[in-house]
Amino acid sequence: MQLVMVAGSEFASFGTPFPRYVRDSLLRSVVVPVQVLLAGNTIHDSAKGIDRIRRVVPLWRYRLWRDGTHMLPCEVVGEISACISDFAREHVA
Repeated sequence: MQLVMVAGSEFASFGTPFPRYVRDSLLRSVVVPVQVLLAGNTIHDSAKGIDRIRRVVPLWRYRLWRDGTHMLPCEVVGEISACISDFAREHVA
């Protein structure tokens, strides 16, 4: 966790602006299958994200871990790996 905290503080020191939302038209222009894995216990509003996915890009797949944090891939390694593997297998060209 210390490494994550140091990396985060260093990133913030660059003066990087907070990311802005992209236009709906840009999201709709994505032509490859998309899977979004979301943590519910973060500074982001996951419910708003899911609402936007449903409204703007309803064919995108998403999954929410309500108690997950920004460290989601480290918290539920097996579940994340399975989601990614299954999604990749389903969309092999």
